[in-house]
Amino acid sequence: MHSILFLDDNQDNRQLLRSQNAASMRVYEAQNVIESLELFADKEVCVIVAAWRCLSAGTLESLLQGTADSVPVIVLGSPDCQYPEGITRNPRIFQILDEPWHEELLRKTILNACESSTLRKRNAALTQQLARLQPKLKEGNTSLPSLHTSKSMEASDAIPSAAKGEGLPDANRSEADQQLRTLLPNIPAVVFQCQVDDDRTMLVMNERIEEIAGYTASNFLDNQVLSFSSIIHEEDRDQVLSSIKKAAANSNSYQLEYRIVCRNGSERWLGEQGQVLEENGSTPVLAGILFDINSRKQSEFRYRDLLEVAPDAIVTVDEDGKIILVNAQSERVFGYSRDEMIGQSIEMLMPRRYRAAHPMKRRSFMQNSQFRAMGSGLELYALRKDGGEFPVEISLSPLKYDNELLVSAAIRDITERKRETQRFKDLLESAPDATVLANQEGRILMVNSQTEVLFGYRRDELIGKTVEMLLPESLKHAHSKHRQAYSRKPTVRKMGVGLDLKGKRKDGTEFSVEISLSPLESEGELLVSAAIRDITERKRQEALLLENFNELKATQAQLIQSGKMAALGQLIAGIAHEINTPLGATRSSIRTMSQYLDWILREFPEFINSMPESIGVLFAMLVDNTLTSPKNLTTREERQIRRKLASAMDSWKVTNAAEKADLLVSAGIYDSIEQYLPLLQSEQSDELLNAALRISAIRTGALTIETAVDRASNVVSALKNYSHSHSADEMIKTDINEGIETVLTLYKNQLKHGIEVGKQLNLQQPVECYPDQIHQVWTNLINNALQAMNNKGTLRISSEQDKGNAIVSISDTGGGIRDEFKDKIFHPFFTTKRRGEGIGIGLDIVKKIVVNHNGSIRFETEVGKGTTFFVSLPVKSNHGEIGNG
Repeated sequence: MHSILFLDDNQDNRQLLRSQNAASMRVYEAQNVIESLELFADKEVCVIVAAWRCLSAGTLESLLQGTADSVPVIVLGSPDCQYPEGITRNPRIFQILDEPWHEELLRKTILNACESSTLRKRNAALTQQLARLQPKLKEGNTSLPSLHTSKSMEASDAIPSAAKGEGLPDANRSEADQQLRTLLPNIPAVVFQCQVDDDRTMLVMNERIEEIAGYTASNFLDNQVLSFSSIIHEEDRDQVLSSIKKAAANSNSYQLEYRIVCRNGSERWLGEQGQVLEENGSTPVLAGILFDINSRKQSEFRYRDLLEVAPDAIVTVDEDGKIILVNAQSERVFGYSRDEMIGQSIEMLMPRRYRAAHPMKRRSFMQNSQFRAMGSGLELYALRKDGGEFPVEISLSPLKYDNELLVSAAIRDITERKRETQRFKDLLESAPDATVLANQEGRILMVNSQTEVLFGYRRDELIGKTVEMLLPESLKHAHSKHRQAYSRKPTVRKMGVGLDLKGKRKDGTEFSVEISLSPLESEGELLVSAAIRDITERKRQEALLLENFNELKATQAQLIQSGKMAALGQLIAGIAHEINTPLGATRSSIRTMSQYLDWILREFPEFINSMPESIGVLFAMLVDNTLTSPKNLTTREERQIRRKLASAMDSWKVTNAAEKADLLVSAGIYDSIEQYLPLLQSEQSDELLNAALRISAIRTGALTIETAVDRASNVVSALKNYSHSHSADEMIKTDINEGIETVLTLYKNQLKHGIEVGKQLNLQQPVECYPDQIHQVWTNLINNALQAMNNKGTLRISSEQDKGNAIVSISDTGGGIRDEFKDKIFHPFFTTKRRGEGIGIGLDIVKKIVVNHNGSIRFETEVGKGTTFFVSLPVKSNHGEIGNG
């Protein structure tokens, strides 16, 4: 029964091949090359049928090397497949079937391949049988039609008996002739006899040589056309001749592999086996066979090329554990040369403590060989030539080669990885926070000692468990979803992202934590490192700090209010004077008005009735004039008008001209006096002028009272605005210019005696602020300016808008600020004033208020010339609440 291996991962294709599973065929199925190699270990396979999509150049080579040379391969491809040239020319590829292929075509192709496999096995057996007959060939020779014999051999006296079938007992000769006649036509090799000379002069050769080299056998006999040595590659020739002569000298058999140059110029690899038959004079005669090993050697070269570029050390051993092949990386890793390793036991690469037990493990693997990938969890070490040990990972792959089981070991030096792992563990242990390393499923892989301290678990209680065991029950379900979402889009997440997180200790207690997450890539797997920090104490401190802050805020508000009242206290004297002055004027005016009204009510009617009618008209005009005439003359102007008026009345013969001039000017009458001459010249003129003056004084007193009331009202209004301005928690739009004017009104008494005030209040847009706080800013800055000038100098105040900010400047012409004080003037309780004039909190409060409004304050100063403070306030608030403190 023929056994077939079908390599395909397509279910429909495997079903098609199952139909071949009849009495004459048994089908084994595999989905990949590894499964195929495992089947070869314990199954006898005649033919391989492989789908091209399951193969690559590398995997096909592995497949071919793991099976006997007699097993042909059928490749199932497609019309658009681009097969590598090395595949299409490989002698093991029996046929490539492009689609569409069907059941009958596949069956016929498989049967043909099975026949080919049978022939290959038969040829191999015949070759072995020929080798067993070599001792008989040494005793004599026979002339057969399939052999070409040199003329010198036929004519030689030493050979004739063999050429005629003589020299052997009849029975032996008959048996040998019969076996050779049967073997030679079917031997897939070149049978030869030659002399041991530099030309390798051929005496006997069959025609198989033409299939291999392109030359006929007769070309080489007696070197008629060329010698056989001449077609041996020049790089191999000396070694071949040397090996043959050495074998002949010792009468040993030999085996060689070398290259020849074919008739078409191509190079080809031959294998040669032979031994000494007899000596012809002084020249030994060799008999042997030549066979084509070109395909095998090419496969070996490709395999070795793949090995040489492999990043890992590759060591191949036979069933006895002898090293038969290594790559360049093996030399670099172990420090041995190839020659030092080939033929040695694999145990030479192991530390001594492993060597005694390893042969048994090796034999166990050979008996049940299967692919073993790297990273199997074993902690392994290898040994360098210099005696140094290093950690390794090893993968094992069983291979079948010429019916011999080999094992290829890929050995990877993981010293650096172990060092990095240890360094990572050391860093983990030195971390101040609890650190947990988990995979995508949330399984804990590693923790540090801080984790044990923080959560109360031992490491072995955590490793392998899910991270949710460290969370309160209320958070576990949601956390599982968060973890899955993070795995889909992993990013670094720093601590303190605003999440209110909790952890749970082994004893069940919960505590506040902050967590930072970092994704890590390790051997193609996503891991997540979580640094966990217990912030219970910080939370407590934050709560305490918030409580202290609120207390400080209330204290600051009280301090600001105290500062405001302290500034108001400095204004009390001036404010009292500003109110007492109009009150005194009002009191005096009322007293005067009361006296004159009393006279008018008691005596004025009789006085009017006794007056001549013509004089009465002039008196009425005089009174009206006193009520409407302006009274805004200076003292100097009044004196000049009195002298001029008295002189004029003297010329008009008016008695008591000087006294009458004083009365007229006091009443505000000094123009068009001529119209009043009859009144001034009458006998009642003095009485008439006094009466008009009394009536005028009543009006003047009323105006004085009105002015005094307005003045007092302004002071009271300013005081009210200052003391009881808006103090709500929300900002309101405020006219900054009006606030400055309010403060200037309160300081009017100080300003009018020695201070010149210059104002340029150009700010048009209202400012969002707390008015009472901003009034206090202007009060402190203006008061400081007045004190800096000792109430004598120039005070300049300006306001304007610069983009989104209101800019207010307050300048004085005082003595300026010395350099040693510039960095201290905003410090609380710092003052340059004399004791009793201030405690040094004014500018500190000013700065706090301005900063709380998201504004700024600065100053420019020059000693001896004065100081200017600049206050910048955003016109529109760009933040939330600013507390009244």
